[in-house]
Amino acid sequence: MPSSEKIAVSIPDPDLCRRFTAAYIANVKIGPSPLWLQRRLHLAGVRPISNIVDVTNYVLLELGQPMHAFDRARLSGGEIRIRTARPGE
Repeated sequence: MPSSEKIAVSIPDPDLCRRFTAAYIANVKIGPSPLWLQRRLHLAGVRPISNIVDVTNYVLLELGQPMHAFDRARLSGGEIRIRTARPGE
C-alpha cells in the first residue's frame, strides 16, 4: 500500500518548502540503538536517545540531510503539516 494511503502530507506554503518526501514504516519497535551507533553519535557530540531518534541524527551527520520521525498515532488528524514554527515553538 502506498505511503500516501497511510499518512497525508500537506504543505500550505510550497514556496517555503519545495520538496518533502515521506515513507510509512509499520511495526517499529522503539528501543536502544546498537552500541556501534551509540558510539558514533557520542564521538560526534550527540547524545543517543532511542533507535528511531538516533538513526535520524546519524543520517543528518553522515549526509547533511535532516530527517524527522513521527508517531502516526500522535499526529493531529493523522497528517504531517509542513509549516514554519509558531512563536514559542
